[in-house]
Amino acid sequence: MAMQDTRYRKITFELENRIRSGIYQPGSALPPRVELMAEFSVARATIDRCIGELRRRNLVVSRHGSGTFVKDELHHPYRVAVVNPHYIKYRFPDSWEVKPVRQSMLQRKSDWSLLLDFDGVIWVQPDQEMFPVIEFLHDQVPQVITNRTLPGEVCVSTDHRGAYYRITRERLDRLPESSVFLLQSSSVAAPSSYREAGFIDACRTAKRFYEIVHMPEEFEPKIAALEKLPLKSGEPLLLVSTTIANTGAVMCFARQHDLKWGKDIFYSDFDNDLPEHVWGVKVTSYIQDYTVLFDGAVAELESLLEGKLGGERHTLIEPRRCNGNT
Repeated sequence: MAMQDTRYRKITFELENRIRSGIYQPGSALPPRVELMAEFSVARATIDRCIGELRRRNLVVSRHGSGTFVKDELHHPYRVAVVNPHYIKYRFPDSWEVKPVRQSMLQRKSDWSLLLDFDGVIWVQPDQEMFPVIEFLHDQVPQVITNRTLPGEVCVSTDHRGAYYRITRERLDRLPESSVFLLQSSSVAAPSSYREAGFIDACRTAKRFYEIVHMPEEFEPKIAALEKLPLKSGEPLLLVSTTIANTGAVMCFARQHDLKWGKDIFYSDFDNDLPEHVWGVKVTSYIQDYTVLFDGAVAELESLLEGKLGGERHTLIEPRRCNGNT
């Protein structure tokens, strides 16, 4: 493997020298892959890897069905695809020509090659079905993935589980005498989301006992599930819901039992932004500023395109808690 790596680097260096010295003129096509394979006596995979590295260095561009061409650096902006764009307010460098691409455009394997026409790709929270496409582009086109951790790729991610842990731990520390319950919408016993996992982590490190209440979908069964909660004098209830869908049932339960907010019962979920005096425990709507997250992805891709990215290839953007509308 080390010998193959050395060979690949030498070929890449030679091709780069030919481009920079003018042997391959701006706008001209590189020799076909079969010619390069014969000249350097290597397999196609090695030539593909070398051309992929030249793309990363912004020296060439591949056009599907036409070949690979030396860039005219004075007149050729970076062409960047943003896959699965959300409502985020995007900010791009002036030197980029950006095109949104929907995941639905990449469902068939024959469609994946359209991304080879770009100098770089940003994936916005890609679904798992897109992982093979990301693997297909590896070492061919620089790409950055937000909110995913993929081996060998540059990721700009966030620790949702850790953020939910910190939010829950604040509530537990403020209410040391409370009985703690997690209102879980899913029926599985194990935590099935970052919210549930973060909640359980917080209870364990705080050495607090908790119970999980499985909440049905229908309203009346929700009330019936809450009726099973123990009501003890001087021991307030701390209810943490994994969804806003349980809020109405909790309000009715509290009214039926004449429970006082901020005294007998404390409730919050990870979705509402109503004031503290309503629920008794301050809640947080978002745990991540997605504009900051996306700006980080843009910066990472810019570093890749300029050949400045080195060292650790995985970047973690810490969650930024901010209140606001959901």
